[in-house]
Amino acid sequence: MKIRLCPLFFILCHALTLKAQKDTEFWFVAPDITQGSYDYDRPTLFRVSTYDQAATVTISQPANTAFSSQTINLPANTSGKFEFPPQFAFVENDIPNQILNKGFLITSTTPITAYYEVIGGCMCNPEIFALKGQNAIGTRFYVPFQTFLDNSDAHTPTPYSAFDIVATQDGTKITILPTQDIVGHSANTSFTIQLNRGQTWSGRAASQLGNQHPSGTLVIADKPIAITIKDDLLVGGAQYGGFCRDLVGDQIVPVSNIGRKYVIQKGSLDGIEKIFVVGTEPGTNLWLNGSSQGIVSDGQTRSLDILSGSNFLLADKPVYVLQITGVGCETAGAVLPTVECTSGRSFRFVRPTTEDFWLFLVTQTGYQDFFTITSNGISHSVPGSDFTIVPGSGGNYVAAKIQLDETVVPTQKSILVENSAGWFQMGFLNGAPSATGARFGFFSDFIGAKEIDEHLEICLGDTLVWRNKPIFEAGTYEFTIPNKDLENCDTLVHTHVTVLPIKELDEFLNICMGDTVTWRGKALYKNGTYTFLAAAPNPNECDSLIHTYVNIVTLNEIHEYFTICEGDTIVVHGQAFYEKGTYDIALPSQHPEACDTLIHAHIFVEPYVKDEMTFNICAGESVIINGIPYSSSGFAVSDTIPSIFSCDTIRTYRINVFDPSVRFQPNEIEILLGLTETLHPIILATPPYQLFWSPQTGLDLSNPEAPIVSPTTTTGYEVLIVDSLGCKDSAWINVIVRDPMCSGKWYIPNVFSPNDDGVNDRFTVYTNAECVHKIAVLRIFDRWGSLVFEAKDFEPNNEYKGWDGYIGHKEAASAVYTYYCEFAQYDQKMVKLKGSVTLLR
Repeated sequence: MKIRLCPLFFILCHALTLKAQKDTEFWFVAPDITQGSYDYDRPTLFRVSTYDQAATVTISQPANTAFSSQTINLPANTSGKFEFPPQFAFVENDIPNQILNKGFLITSTTPITAYYEVIGGCMCNPEIFALKGQNAIGTRFYVPFQTFLDNSDAHTPTPYSAFDIVATQDGTKITILPTQDIVGHSANTSFTIQLNRGQTWSGRAASQLGNQHPSGTLVIADKPIAITIKDDLLVGGAQYGGFCRDLVGDQIVPVSNIGRKYVIQKGSLDGIEKIFVVGTEPGTNLWLNGSSQGIVSDGQTRSLDILSGSNFLLADKPVYVLQITGVGCETAGAVLPTVECTSGRSFRFVRPTTEDFWLFLVTQTGYQDFFTITSNGISHSVPGSDFTIVPGSGGNYVAAKIQLDETVVPTQKSILVENSAGWFQMGFLNGAPSATGARFGFFSDFIGAKEIDEHLEICLGDTLVWRNKPIFEAGTYEFTIPNKDLENCDTLVHTHVTVLPIKELDEFLNICMGDTVTWRGKALYKNGTYTFLAAAPNPNECDSLIHTYVNIVTLNEIHEYFTICEGDTIVVHGQAFYEKGTYDIALPSQHPEACDTLIHAHIFVEPYVKDEMTFNICAGESVIINGIPYSSSGFAVSDTIPSIFSCDTIRTYRINVFDPSVRFQPNEIEILLGLTETLHPIILATPPYQLFWSPQTGLDLSNPEAPIVSPTTTTGYEVLIVDSLGCKDSAWINVIVRDPMCSGKWYIPNVFSPNDDGVNDRFTVYTNAECVHKIAVLRIFDRWGSLVFEAKDFEPNNEYKGWDGYIGHKEAASAVYTYYCEFAQYDQKMVKLKGSVTLLR
């Protein structure tokens, strides 16, 4: 069985649980009021009131991060306020036809009532705007305006009428069809705007003339919005005497929350008051106090006179009713609640000023004797005799307009009005006959009677008892849902029934050969097609006719291949194998829908892998194998190398030690200057290898293993041997060069006479300059062994480099002195000489 309701049904359920203006969330956009010469538009405030529970109340502007949120904590049964300024620049929606960020959101932890009040610096253009909570939120509105009074042309900035919109969700698309020209848009031409959460837009009238106010303008949104109306500085003096200019305004409700029955009580204007009825459907008939008032269509506005007392308006289709009332010539206005869906039994408010105050009460006949008014902890009963039957209502409703003084309703105090027997509507009018102004608003339910469509689906062949009526075929059925809590608020439900056919589904079933399966209560074991009626898995779906196609499946045979290493064991499906071969294993199915499987396991055995690894090292080095150092030639241990991809490897390690050797024997030879000699290094090494000689001066390296040497001076030669592995050794040989022309080629005098006669005046060493180029040292000692002269590293044969016969700065005495001399020949042979020399003077 399937029963499915469309979303409209849930809208119905929600509508039946809507509250009055008591709520925990309120959206509002403050209209732009002309400042004029007397601060008509400021200060303003939000007034909030609690009931039997304390509340934490917060006010914010979701689209304006520059606005500082404010919070107040209120005890039960009290009132509080948010006052502007400060932050007044963020309050009014002051630019027409432009998207602003000035939407207010008021939230509370428990239900409260709230209204916005324009006080003004002169208190001469006041008004209250009763906030209606969720009842103000909707997607379809016809905007009501009065079309009787003009806006004043004697003030700056110029006052106008306007409607202001605030969005409650991001991406809200709004289509507007104005009935008169507004700023930026012509009459009867629709246009669209788009707002995000908390953003606002103002539709201001292009004219100040009352008959050109945009009453009946249609506003349709795809997401919930709220709308405020205002008519600024209405010229009431011409109609009601005096020179009054006053503000009219309210927060309106969507079409879903209006009705067909309204009670209107005349206020205290000095003259005929008016209501303005706006139609929402074509051909709507109107009656006032039982007298026909003609027809109004959707978007049209009809003005009706309110002469005195209480009055009853009846329409055969939902309409808006805007009442213009006031005190003296000072006007005020409010959108009226319908009496069809009223449920409130208590309302709390604050009296704004000490000026004249009237309470407007409407209730069902029989409830008028049960009213009390409480303030400052003192309760006052309202006499039932204050109420009169509303003409034209068939005696169903009574109403009272009661003027109250400060003893019952003190100014700026939290006032509670209650009825212990049943529902009622409540509003108040507060003002003075001239100069100051008037305030008018209703604190009541704004819930219209409901006519709802719902869609119901049932399955073919089923019978559903719906709202006590058996339904089994397609069609539209009407039901009335009575509401015990809301007066005259029964709901007419149009139920559209659709009959759904039974679904036919195909399914396919495999059965293993030889098995029997119980399927949907029937034993199946062979190929074929079987038909079943299957109950729906949940009550929101229809039963199904299922065609089951059975297929017999043969046993599965699978070949599996495994390779193991010699000496290893493998486990295949719970069985162990270690030898080569093919083995059959029966494998039961682990899934009830799968057949058993015959596994053919093919086992292959492979031997271990053997290899050898060689290490070549130089003498003195070692190689680490398995943590052990090895430094000699030969085989090291064998090792097993595990493998995850193939069989293990048995590896043997070979070590080759390379130790090349080179030396000379002897390591020193002598040759005569100008002759050559062949060097014969003794080489012990495995070819290939290389020999490197240093220095290469005096060498012929045509044969590096037997080079020919012919140095001009004594020279030491080194040979380096490097084999193919990079192992090295070296040897050194000294080649001494002898020059036979220089042997004994020197002369040292044995006497000299330093007397400056030019002969033998100095003592020095004389040699063959081609053999000796420098005297390393020459020392002179006296007979006692004291050093009296020393010269180093000087050229031979230069008398001025020798001894001049002085010791210090004194002439040495004539005597025999001892000398010591060292010098090296060009053949690098060092010559050391010593002897004596006689100094004569």
